[in-house]
Order: sequence, then C-alpha cells, then structure tokens
Amino acid sequence: ILSYLRHGWKKIFIYSLTLFATQSYWLLPQIFFAFTNAKEVGLSHANLLSSSETYYRNLQFANLKDLALLKGFWFNILDPSGDNKFDYLLLVWRNHLANPLIAIIGYLSFGLVITGIIYSLKKKLPFAKSFLTTFIICVFFLLGGVQIAGMNIPLLSEFFRSPFTKFSISLAFVYSVFFSVGVIFLFDIFSFLHSRFTYYLTLFTV
Repeated sequence: ILSYLRHGWKKIFIYSLTLFATQSYWLLPQIFFAFTNAKEVGLSHANLLSSSETYYRNLQFANLKDLALLKGFWFNILDPSGDNKFDYLLLVWRNHLANPLIAIIGYLSFGLVITGIIYSLKKKLPFAKSFLTTFIICVFFLLGGVQIAGMNIPLLSEFFRSPFTKFSISLAFVYSVFFSVGVIFLFDIFSFLHSRFTYYLTLFTV
C-alpha cells in the first residue's frame, strides 16, 4: 500500500479530485454549514432527543470485553416482537454469545488478532502499520474517545455520537486481516510438527 502511494500519487490525486467534483453538489453545502452554523446542530430537536441517549448507549459497551467480541449498543435495542410485546432486536445473537464456550472462542480469536498484530510488525509486513493505524483509531473511538475528541472539536461529538455504527465495520475488517496473520503464525510454529493433533488444531483455527 505504501509503495503504491509513493509511486501512484498522481493517479490518487486525480481520482480524489474526480470524486470530490462529482460529490461537490452535496459536500460543499455541508462544509459551508459546518464552518458557519455548526453550533445549530447542537440545538436541533434530533440532537436534543437522541444524541445523548445514543452516545450513552454506546458507552455501555466501551470496554475491552465487548470490544473483543465486537458487541455494540444494538445488542440492547428493543424491537416489537408481536402480541404487543417488545424483545431484543438481536436476541438470537445475545443467546448465542451467552454460551460460555462461544464467548471463549471469541476471546481466543481476539487473542489471535493481537498475535497477528505483533507478528506482522515483527515481520515488517508492508500493510502492518496502515492497518494498525486503522485499528488504533477504531479502538480509540469505540472505547469512549469521542468524549475526549469532542472537548476540542464539539462537532465531532455529533458526527460520532454512535461510534459503533461508524467504526465497527472497519474494525471487523482489520480483525479479519490480523486474524489471518495470526493463523499464519500458528502454521509457522507447527510447521515442524506432523502430528494429527497439530493438524486438527491448526485446521480449527482456520
């Protein structure tokens, strides 16, 4: 990625300029409003009714335990389920993760992600730093960093009032990349062994 950025910056500039030009019909008014009337956002009815609640719902899951399993505020959202009753929107997922065995597998997978990060940095893989930067940014905001950033730039508090919907997809992608590197690390460890136990253990991680 970094090599492509160094040698293909002209193409990237042209593509970015083209994208900006085609999207300027809505982007420019938004930029103008952000610089001239940003304070009005905090006074809107939508902000007064939902922004604080949405942020604190996200803050309930701002911990390493839920971050490891990519759990967010949607797990506590109620939805009509029939017969004038309400039930959890993600009831199936709640029940699934309530199984201790499933939770342990999830935490072990997260451990493999962390292993992949360390291993990719040790091996100096070309994409390691860029994906690690994305990982850090996502983790920062999902662990409540919006409040810190919003102290200096209030508009960020409005933009990222629901960090889970903004950063969880990117973090899931980064998880998958480093998980794959972690699996490669396991293959490297067990490459000199030829027992059936090692084969099935490695196959299970994949």
